[in-house]
Amino acid sequence: MNGISSLGPWLEQFVALPAVAILLVKVSMLLASAWLAHALLWRANPRWRVLVWRGSVVGLLLVTFLHTLAPPLEFRVVTTSLEIANDSTADFASSFPTGDFADPRMPSLPETLAIDETATALAEAATVATSKPLGPIAQGWPWIILAVWSGGCLCCFFRMALGLNRIRSLVSGSQSVRGGASIALDRVADDLAVVTKPRLRVSSQVSAPVLCGLSHTALLVPSRMLQPSRANQWPAVFAHEISHLRSRDLGWNLLLHVISILLWFHPLAWFARAAHASVCESVSDAVAAGYIGDVRSYSQTLAQVAL
Repeated sequence: MNGISSLGPWLEQFVALPAVAILLVKVSMLLASAWLAHALLWRANPRWRVLVWRGSVVGLLLVTFLHTLAPPLEFRVVTTSLEIANDSTADFASSFPTGDFADPRMPSLPETLAIDETATALAEAATVATSKPLGPIAQGWPWIILAVWSGGCLCCFFRMALGLNRIRSLVSGSQSVRGGASIALDRVADDLAVVTKPRLRVSSQVSAPVLCGLSHTALLVPSRMLQPSRANQWPAVFAHEISHLRSRDLGWNLLLHVISILLWFHPLAWFARAAHASVCESVSDAVAAGYIGDVRSYSQTLAQVAL
């Protein structure tokens, strides 16, 4: 009971915080929980860590929605302690004996009312102290923080736009591939039950396979991978990339990228997208190794593709 009662001042201070500060506390707790779960599931199936980060994304969106758009709960106190004190004093004063029936040992009525007058004076002093106007710096600090946050978001979004423009130029500068490699890609997509198949394109500006695009997904591969001598590598490489497409990794990575931009000042959000992308790579590696049925052969394929 003492432990619960000791939380009272902390809860009062938490409720007294501005709305933005309360939202940041909730976001920090959610991100800290995600990192803790990520560490605890380090040796478990990587799919669990994927679910952790995607669940944290959903949680962040829900927390923000409920905090900003949901109507706040208001608790209205009808009778204050000062009003109760006034009513009690009035009742006591009305029942106080006067005239010839007054007891000389009892305190006089003015002495009793002095307590109420002191409480009223203290309340008025507190009201005057709290209603004192703030200085120009105290009034302008929310706008300063908003300007700094907006500037950071604009810089990060500008950098993101440059990256998307770079990907768009890579796709537009690539060439469509037809023949054996395209047939092998369609076969792997059918085996992995993927309806929307990516377009296979060759590019001289990439050194490894790159899956890009949300609506019209394209798989860019270097020209050396299309050589007939590397046809044995196609099933493993295509299964890896098709696994990313089936799990919708590109969309989740983009959503995490946007969240990391909005929380550019928060240390717990800096590497969230990288952590999610890393576990997605682990899942795709597992799917590709299971597809070809040989982990050692898949490892050799990865080494040859990286060269």
